[in-house]
Amino acid sequence: VVALICSFMPKNFILFVAAGFVTLHLYEVSLECAAAALVVFLLMFLLYFRFSPGSAVLVIVTPMLFAFKIPYAAPLVAGLLGNPFAAVTVACGVIVYYLITYMNVNASMGSSEAESVIQRFRDIFDGIFGNRAMLIIIAAFAVTVIMVYLIRKLSVDYAWTIAIVAGALLDIVILMVGDLIYDA
Repeated sequence: VVALICSFMPKNFILFVAAGFVTLHLYEVSLECAAAALVVFLLMFLLYFRFSPGSAVLVIVTPMLFAFKIPYAAPLVAGLLGNPFAAVTVACGVIVYYLITYMNVNASMGSSEAESVIQRFRDIFDGIFGNRAMLIIIAAFAVTVIMVYLIRKLSVDYAWTIAIVAGALLDIVILMVGDLIYDA
């Protein structure tokens, strides 16, 4: 029923519905997980609507590409079909994926009554935003989106092909350098 309703609504409405469903599912894990996810979603919506309101599909598609084991297609698609601000949208999608993954892996962390609520919030936010691999992927994807966009806009033959190849290579190089430097 919700999918049918979303098919008639604007793309941005789908993001609100998806965030609501994720928050409700995380509420079953613990109240702290749901509250932390709600705070992250609110911050992302504020950033997202400010910089790139037209590319709502990328916030939904990026976690799906991670689930299908082809996440490196997200910055290429964003650079080819979007604008430079799509880097913010792809970054939001990466954060959503790592948020859901972290909550899924650490589902039992909210069951301890001995810990204070503040300490559990701190653990959740440190687990999500202290993830070096996520930060490296966000940086690599952002740079890749911008470079693919700039190459695509050039008035040369095969600009799209050049943008795809150069973007894929740049993404691989940034990820490898980030892995070597931060041991992620």
